[in-house]
Amino acid sequence: MATLPGTKITAKFMPVADGSFPALYYGAVETGPSLASMNAGNSPTLFVGGGGVNMGFGNVLAAAGQAIGAYQSIQRHLADTAPVNGHLSQTFEDVNPIAAATVWNARVSGAKDYTGIAILDAFDDSLCPKGNSANRGMLYVAPPNGGGYSDKEKFLSDIAHTGTSAVKAVAAHNHWAETNAGNSIEAIRLCLYSSSIYVMDGVSRDDIAMAIYQGVLAAAQADETRLTEVQFPVAASVADPYFRSVQTFLSGQ
Repeated sequence: MATLPGTKITAKFMPVADGSFPALYYGAVETGPSLASMNAGNSPTLFVGGGGVNMGFGNVLAAAGQAIGAYQSIQRHLADTAPVNGHLSQTFEDVNPIAAATVWNARVSGAKDYTGIAILDAFDDSLCPKGNSANRGMLYVAPPNGGGYSDKEKFLSDIAHTGTSAVKAVAAHNHWAETNAGNSIEAIRLCLYSSSIYVMDGVSRDDIAMAIYQGVLAAAQADETRLTEVQFPVAASVADPYFRSVQTFLSGQ
């Protein structure tokens, strides 16, 4: 089993059957380290639902009993209140949809919306997806929208930036949890954001996967994250390989 270079964090590659989407969370009786699953969210307004994987999260979280319509105002308030290039944590007396949240407010250069930020939304025990208390949170990222880019390298750089923000949000949450009786996050399950609805013409999914990996790695090497595992969905499909390029890269290290 591979580890992320320069860290003790395991890189776990999760097979995805052709024609299927990666599972967003553990199943009802599945075990594993406490997990936050990454959602490629809506960068202009930070809502949960809509299309793509964000819709998938909306369905799964609603099935868990969460009031998903409340996410938008909570997340926008956090992002609008947090210091620039800094973080902010908050707990909620009403734990539906979340008990606590931490935002890492580092937007990409030139952003006119929330692009580049990440929010760790931590669930109360009563609202964990599939009724499994190991499904501890959602790692909501505001990804770059390729439709607004003309420079491939800037697009990929901003994708990497967003991956760094995601890990920094988790690290900030875990440091906060240590002194606030919160539940820490031990693992994150990545998604291939900016590769479908937000893709830039002419940019391959393999390049996007490697950019996400590089951003995640940069933060994992720099910060004491408390993470033990990063989960990478991988498929044999040519059209939807997910993080197969990362698996190939790490296997050659």
